[in-house]
Amino acid sequence: MVKLFWILAVYSVYISLCDEDFRKYVLERAREFEKHFRYHNYKDIHRSHREFPRKHTITTNAEIIAIKCPIEHRKLPSTFPGLSKIIGYEKPKNFVEDYIHIKKDGSYYEWRIYSIGKVEEIKITCLNIYEGYHEGTALKFRFIREWDHMISRTKESKISITHRLNVTSRPYESKTFNINSTEKIYVFDKNLRYKRLYGSDMLFKKGDILAIFHSEKFNSGDIEFLEPISITKIYHAPPFFNIDINSHIARKINEENKEWWFVGPINFPFRLYVFLDYTNRDRNLFFQKQNITLSHLKYSKDNKLEEIKKEILELENFYSLHLSEPTILKLHYYCDDCIDGGIDVIQKVIFGKTFDFKSEILSSVEYFHNKLNFKANCSVNLSDFTQLKTASFNDEKIEVQDLHWTNGNSIGHFRLENGVVIFQNKNPIGILYCTYIYPIGEFHTSQTYKSFKDEEMPPITYLHDELLFKPNCSMDQGKSVSLKTILFNEERIEIYDLQGTNDQEKGNFKLIQKFAIFRDRNPKGKLSCIYELHNTTFLVNQTYEYFENTNLSDIKYASNQLSFKANCSLEPKSNVNLKNILFDDKSAEIEDLQKPNNNLKGNFKLDGKYAIFTDTNPNGRLSCTYKLTVGNVSVYQSYKYFKTIGHPAVKYASESNVNLKTILFNNESTEINDLKNTVSNSKEKLKLDTGFIYFMGNNPKGKWTCVYKLHVGEIKTSQEYELIENRTLPDVRYAHGQLNFNPNCSRKENDFTQLKTIILNDKRIEVEGLDDAALSQIENLNSTKKLLLYTVKNPEGKFICIYKVPIGEIEKSQNYKPILNETLSVVYSFNELGYKANCSVNLNNYTNLKHISFKDDKIEFRFLKLRKFQERGRLKLEKDFVINTENNPNGTLHCLYDVPIGEVLVKKEFKTFRIDNGQISRNKIGVMGSMILIFVIVVNIMILII
Repeated sequence: MVKLFWILAVYSVYISLCDEDFRKYVLERAREFEKHFRYHNYKDIHRSHREFPRKHTITTNAEIIAIKCPIEHRKLPSTFPGLSKIIGYEKPKNFVEDYIHIKKDGSYYEWRIYSIGKVEEIKITCLNIYEGYHEGTALKFRFIREWDHMISRTKESKISITHRLNVTSRPYESKTFNINSTEKIYVFDKNLRYKRLYGSDMLFKKGDILAIFHSEKFNSGDIEFLEPISITKIYHAPPFFNIDINSHIARKINEENKEWWFVGPINFPFRLYVFLDYTNRDRNLFFQKQNITLSHLKYSKDNKLEEIKKEILELENFYSLHLSEPTILKLHYYCDDCIDGGIDVIQKVIFGKTFDFKSEILSSVEYFHNKLNFKANCSVNLSDFTQLKTASFNDEKIEVQDLHWTNGNSIGHFRLENGVVIFQNKNPIGILYCTYIYPIGEFHTSQTYKSFKDEEMPPITYLHDELLFKPNCSMDQGKSVSLKTILFNEERIEIYDLQGTNDQEKGNFKLIQKFAIFRDRNPKGKLSCIYELHNTTFLVNQTYEYFENTNLSDIKYASNQLSFKANCSLEPKSNVNLKNILFDDKSAEIEDLQKPNNNLKGNFKLDGKYAIFTDTNPNGRLSCTYKLTVGNVSVYQSYKYFKTIGHPAVKYASESNVNLKTILFNNESTEINDLKNTVSNSKEKLKLDTGFIYFMGNNPKGKWTCVYKLHVGEIKTSQEYELIENRTLPDVRYAHGQLNFNPNCSRKENDFTQLKTIILNDKRIEVEGLDDAALSQIENLNSTKKLLLYTVKNPEGKFICIYKVPIGEIEKSQNYKPILNETLSVVYSFNELGYKANCSVNLNNYTNLKHISFKDDKIEFRFLKLRKFQERGRLKLEKDFVINTENNPNGTLHCLYDVPIGEVLVKKEFKTFRIDNGQISRNKIGVMGSMILIFVIVVNIMILII
């Protein structure tokens, strides 16, 4: 086929030679070729290596260039003078056109515009040059060389020719530039691909690049390489996303937060169309072939919107998106040619059926106690666009995200289970708040839980005639609760019977607004309200009781013989509380007496269940004021005492009208005639001697009564004998350095005793008759109004107070015994201790083990007893000892004991050492000796303590 083609071509040329006009035309074109390619000697193509490659330098930052190339053609000897062979100019095989042709019709050359990017050097081949030759009758061609250009960038100078064109300031209809006629414009897309502008393609698109050349230079015979005079990039204002549904805009913008769009309500599945725009008019074609990022969002466990799916979408004019369910989307487009440079354009959109993000009060939950068949709860997700942030019930509140990271997904009473946060209380009473987040804010739901059961309300106590309200049953306990019956003691009425009367009253019952009341002025008894809830009834009972001010019987008693203190009961009845206590003009508030470390105020104090007036011989009026539910009530009682009259010793003489008849001593009675009839005039401890009756016993104690017989009647004389004995008070055992008071003596024990002497061991201080000034000069003696204090640190020995009484002296004594801390050393050979290191629970009857420690094992004894196996680390309770379970303890065992006053520490230092077999017997003897020595020390300590 090639041979046939060349034969026909040669034939046609020869035919054409016959045409003179054609010959002229060919010669003209040959001269044009020589004009534009003067450097090329087609007559001697074998020397063309001197001509190629053509070398050009780019002096700007251009990425687009223009090169003049010959078109494909052949030169024939018959048409080109001086040419002896056929020369062929052909494009290389497998040539892919990636340039723009600028060509005049009939010309032997064309301008090609190439996009070369940012390369530093590039070779561009216009054509391959071939030489024709004959092989027999066949015409063949051999390759001579390439017609090529070598393009390189200059390193000395970089001239920027990049400019920017704001398409948003141009009318949309404008399809050409108003530029100088000497300029030639070529349009490329963002990938530097040439765009042929015709029809709708004459519209500019985002990313287009305009290359502008000097148009007259394309016709110059001397120029074969051109750089643009300008590279113009299109820029624009930041666009925004637009959404179409079925060709109708379905965009709903939250005016307070345009970051989010809410699109709906929508019936799923549905299709939508997404495109970019930057004016209020349809410019979506401008953003053809742009990529946007589509992210599907969902709330994470830490309440943040996280990306669960990501897609890169390429927009033609728009992108079609199919949604099958409510979705949160984030549309992201990076605009690299915006007015202010690169910028992220982001729009977040929610597509849903409903958008109900308002706070709501849910219907209250009313239930019978222990009959709620579900747990109070908050759903984690109310919709696809919400997530639970916090849950609270009354004062207990949790952050829901914290539940995800805890063991068992629970905190306090809240637990996360199957997408629900549950409040784990069988009978919740209060308000449950569920706070939800959604993309632009928060809202909450609240629900009240009420529990009902049979209930005894606190009694109502009031002062007679002063009750300010009537006993009543509320008819507004809850939406699901209805009052069925009301009772007061034996009086009963059904509510429907009461509602059926004209004036809504019957008997002592009446309906007033939302209450059923019992109309007695001074009700006393039990009010019962019977309610119905979900076919179950429950009762609410309340007792009413009135009180009146009361005067109790007077208390009259002999002086110093009142066996109790004037008092007011603290617990007379429920809901009756003692408010204050008064005795004549003295008073005390019970609140003051109940304060810590203040149960004594003036003459009043708290003693168990009573507030008492502390005077030994109260004489006046006691008033107890009680606070009731409504008002106060008082109880009064008067106290009065009488003194006993004492007489001097009685003797008698025989007188005609007064004769001693009987002697009584306590419960024993002796007739005088019986004494006279005895041989010795005595009987038991009584003796008649020289006109007197004597008591012969020692230390008489009791009442001595003489009964005299008169002429008419009898008289009695009596006298009390009281024995005052020495007293020994209990020993004072205290921890050394921890005694919290000083040994002391009262100045006066009573009206007939007076302090005379103070003795501590062998030191004696006479204080009788000394005033405070003189007492202050005595060493170790301090005085107060009622006491004399013996100030000595860690007193030890017998302390004695000697008092002077009407007849003789008495002593009051007390032993002071300090108890010292002890340190015991136990040295033993390894495995030869023979017992467990231990602390005795009770060293004696006044010491109690408080705390034990050995190295890092420490515990209070009371806590050790409560442990399951009564052990802690090395320490274990066995019978009356706390032992160290180690076989070879090495360290200090601390045993801390409580004593009557303070604490004492017993330390046992255990030290072990290893020995060889030859020393075992001697060490056993040593250990036994150490044990005996320790035993002796402990016994001595016990003796000292005792």
